[in-house]
Amino acid sequence: MCGTGHVVYTIMPIIYDIAIKNNIRPERPMAAASVASQMGIIASPVSVAVVSLTSNYYS
Repeated sequence: MCGTGHVVYTIMPIIYDIAIKNNIRPERPMAAASVASQMGIIASPVSVAVVSLTSNYYS
């Protein structure tokens, strides 16, 4: 049950490291990256195709 938006977790340590080195609180850029990755996959044309195929299959 790993969605495509969850791939952002692999770059969380990098975001944390860069934020700390630039004296930025790391939770803010990490939260932004997490939300952006989920919104990106939701808005993706691929997700529309999957929903369309799934809804036709179960109809």
